[in-house]
Amino acid sequence: MVDARLLLGIDDTDGLDSPGTGVIACEIANRLGVQPWATVGVVSAHQLYSHHDVPYTSFNRAMAFPLVVPVGFEDEVLRVAATCVREFVGPGANPGLCLVPLDRLDNEAALLDYAWCAKDQVLGIPIAYAVAHKLGISLLDLGGNGAGVIGALAACGLRLSGDDGRVWSPLPLPAQGGRWSVQELTERSGVHTVLSVRGERIEDEAIVEVGAEVWPILRDERAVLLLTEALVGEAPWRTCTDRELDVF
Repeated sequence: MVDARLLLGIDDTDGLDSPGTGVIACEIANRLGVQPWATVGVVSAHQLYSHHDVPYTSFNRAMAFPLVVPVGFEDEVLRVAATCVREFVGPGANPGLCLVPLDRLDNEAALLDYAWCAKDQVLGIPIAYAVAHKLGISLLDLGGNGAGVIGALAACGLRLSGDDGRVWSPLPLPAQGGRWSVQELTERSGVHTVLSVRGERIEDEAIVEVGAEVWPILRDERAVLLLTEALVGEAPWRTCTDRELDVF
């Protein structure tokens, strides 16, 4: 049986009193991951343009993750994802899904151009559908004004780049609040590399204070954990907070 490599994107599913888009994306990934026909990668979050013309709750982030399924199962992937979104979607949301068939994508540059524009420009629904139609990408409007397809498509492009976003799927990181060596963090969490925020490699023996927020970023399609120098405490390094990672 021939496999299909896909990217699934999701955006604008949450309201003030509903689970965040990241929670819903992880639930979709979990539901697909238990299927015997699907192999699912980690969920990543991608920061899009924050502007008063773009409605969002706390952060304008869209989610994406890769998966591999047998050819012909693409519609089932969308069915599972859409069912999950409808279960959790918040009032006033404009949920959208995107499914990119990587093996049939013959113009990656066009998708990447659209995705990078979504980080610093306000894009419209017609542009998203035009790009998707040209590239053979599926967009699914699940309610509201349909604007969620804009970010869902952008998230797929940013994930395809391999150099944007953060790992949103739960990783087997050590208990929060503990002190661990860089080597222990790497071995236990599954991150590929631990670097300083300046991009410098940190020796394996260095001790790290693991905070309440641990968000590896994606670089070269790999999970990278960034550390910053600790100004207080015994450990020379600490994990970065959510806000400190905004620039990445």
